[in-house]
Amino acid sequence: MTELASRVGSAGVSPITVPLTELLPRSFGPRQVLAEELAGVPGIDDAYLFGSWAARYPGQQGRAPADLDVLVIGAPDRDALDDAAQRAGARLAREVNVNHPLGGLVARR
Repeated sequence: MTELASRVGSAGVSPITVPLTELLPRSFGPRQVLAEELAGVPGIDDAYLFGSWAARYPGQQGRAPADLDVLVIGAPDRDALDDAAQRAGARLAREVNVNHPLGGLVARR
């Protein structure tokens, strides 16, 4: 370990450590990726993350989520919705389960 790395590593916790470690997931995490992928699907009126990931996001304690649960409201094209879920799953390296009340469940990775 270099002298600088040793000094930085032993410096203790900075008041900005937590906000910085939250920056990437909040900027480029599931909310951002899903918003980008679902934006291109016509017929979606609204979409909501729910389940374990949504519970952990504001700080609820528990195991790390293994997948993402998304509720889609509207009348999207099922194939376009499936494609968007697949792309989001690939980008996030986790399963994306899209629940569309009128269209059933789409689970893709």
